[in-house]
Amino acid sequence: MSDSGNVTPLLTPANRRRFPPYCPPVECSACALLALCRMAGLGVDDARLAEVVGRKRPVARGTEVRRRERRSVIAVRSGALKSEMPRPGGEAQIVAFHLPGELVALAGADEQGAPEVRTLALMPSEVCELPVSDLPGFAPEDAARFHLRLAQDATAALLAAQRTLAWTRGEGAEARLAGFLLDIAARFASRELPAQAFRLPMPRRDIANFLGLAEETVCRLFRRFHGRGWIAVSGKRVVLRDPAKLRAVAAGAAADASPA
Repeated sequence: MSDSGNVTPLLTPANRRRFPPYCPPVECSACALLALCRMAGLGVDDARLAEVVGRKRPVARGTEVRRRERRSVIAVRSGALKSEMPRPGGEAQIVAFHLPGELVALAGADEQGAPEVRTLALMPSEVCELPVSDLPGFAPEDAARFHLRLAQDATAALLAAQRTLAWTRGEGAEARLAGFLLDIAARFASRELPAQAFRLPMPRRDIANFLGLAEETVCRLFRRFHGRGWIAVSGKRVVLRDPAKLRAVAAGAAADASPA
């Protein structure tokens, strides 16, 4: 099948109905804020953490997400966000996607000199905001442990972002898209969400922007991967059919020479 030809979906109508929803709510037990919320909850049962500690709020599609507290951390509960930076005389550069259960680095509403990064909701989403400056009921030693854990979680989030960049900055367009799909799957899996079959929360143009490719190239590569049996794709629905091959391509191995 040629790259420009139409792809016959391998996903039947019945399979489509069984697909998980776009970025469903993550359980508190799988959220990156869990340890901090447990500390802030002062012994509250995990089942009640969200109502006692988390300051949940909905975010409409396309709305910018900003912290309401001067010092706080935010996690995505459901949906997905993207962070972008302006580029001189052109389209903003997407620098990160944020999935359920992940921490988000945001500038506060009154923060001066913060980098010009905007974080927008890709779809109707929900975030949890945990203040980290006002810790009522905390003894000094408890506050010290809390801020140590906060630093550890921030470091873990930074390392995760670096892994994403490593996956998606391979040599060649195929390596970048393969790495991107594997990274999304791994991040879903780490939050106890479906990772073999999922819906991508972002459009092709945003994927292309993030990977530094043309939108037409990304669309062609999705068709190519589908035609070679590495994935099944229909719209934003994706099934990883041959993760081992995707890993090889992402690592820079030569792609299968069979016709695409």
